[in-house]
Amino acid sequence: ILSCYDAENGKLRWRREFASQYSDTSPLYGNATSPLVEQGLLITHVGGHDSGALTAFDLETGKTVWSWNGDGPSYASPIIVDFGGVRQIVTQSQKYLIGVSLAEGRLLWSIPFTTAYEQNIITPVVYKQTVIFSGLGKGVMAIKLGQSGGKWTADKVWENSDVSFYMSTPALSGNLLLGMSNRNRGCFVALDAGTGKTLWATNGREGDNAAVLTSGDKLLLLTSDAELIVAKSSSTGFEPLRRYTVAKSPTWAHPVLVGKHILVKDAETLTLWSVD
Repeated sequence: ILSCYDAENGKLRWRREFASQYSDTSPLYGNATSPLVEQGLLITHVGGHDSGALTAFDLETGKTVWSWNGDGPSYASPIIVDFGGVRQIVTQSQKYLIGVSLAEGRLLWSIPFTTAYEQNIITPVVYKQTVIFSGLGKGVMAIKLGQSGGKWTADKVWENSDVSFYMSTPALSGNLLLGMSNRNRGCFVALDAGTGKTLWATNGREGDNAAVLTSGDKLLLLTSDAELIVAKSSSTGFEPLRRYTVAKSPTWAHPVLVGKHILVKDAETLTLWSVD
């Protein structure tokens, strides 16, 4: 169920339900994608396993503007990129990495990409003119998008088979790609975003999962066991500065930076913390 609420008073503006359109209304392990708002559109991938559509809704009314029904949804979230003057939505779907035009919802390009149990989870990351993506047991890859003869091309720039990301989307800090790999039961890593070279990795056993944020020259890591780690965005090694316990129950939801505050959602509560 997709709902839009008035931010000032909390009243429901519009709502869309999809049970009549799709046999399943979420992927096998539940809905995890975050909707994207751009140019008066709300864009998200609706439906479920083997059946769904990346869809743009009118933000004010909830009416469908366009949809691409070439694949079911994944657990990743869509992003907006601008390549060659064309604004497009890039995301992982159930079985592909895709680029869809923002204006009309037309598929521009796709790359077959599947992980074990079809758990495409990692939200793509854009670095300069490349798209970086990953998945369980698939390493980390960067592609460069271009056009030739009126068709879009996606050429591999680099691949790192020593690191892979499972549930935790990495974040950029300058030329650094920082995140938590699922290798060694969870290790923090840094890659050169231009070459894919591993710059450093911790020994492992850091946790099951971590949400990754960057703020200035700081790296914020919220592990699933409610530990918030503040570290330097360093190219030479993992340099933690502070560690805080911010909840009494698991923290699987992604935190949100709001000015000098951070919102943390655990299994039971939503808490606002100050960041100095």
